[in-house]
Amino acid sequence: MLIGIMGDTFGKVSETREQLALAEKIKILADYVIIVRHAPADLDKFLYSVTSSKKSSQEADTWEGTVTALKRAIIDSQGHSEAFILKKLNSVNDGMESITDKMAKIDKRINELSGSQHRRQQDMEKIVRTLPQELNNTMEQFKFEIASAIN
Repeated sequence: MLIGIMGDTFGKVSETREQLALAEKIKILADYVIIVRHAPADLDKFLYSVTSSKKSSQEADTWEGTVTALKRAIIDSQGHSEAFILKKLNSVNDGMESITDKMAKIDKRINELSGSQHRRQQDMEKIVRTLPQELNNTMEQFKFEIASAIN
């Protein structure tokens, strides 16, 4: 375990050696800037050291190890994946709601047409039932008129 920690620390320092060396030089200069200032022209010059507010796993101040860095990368990836999946699920859910609304409208229209068809069928059945009686009445009236005209 100790060999792994030392190897990982060496790898991390080797990768960021140049940046770390510059940071150390700036810290040393910042400590001694008061001593080396002799000229009045130097009073209006400044030296800034800028650091990132969010450090990556390579720039962390403490050793995290490869496993912890991988774990953090997996957790970050999982968070992004969950957000992406939730976004897609919401999109699908919205589409399903739209389809459900359209299906409800179609169902309502089918019921209206079915009701209209049912009323038409009832009217046709009524006509078919009353048609023979009306034909008989018309035939009787026609026979009566013919008989009257002959007499």
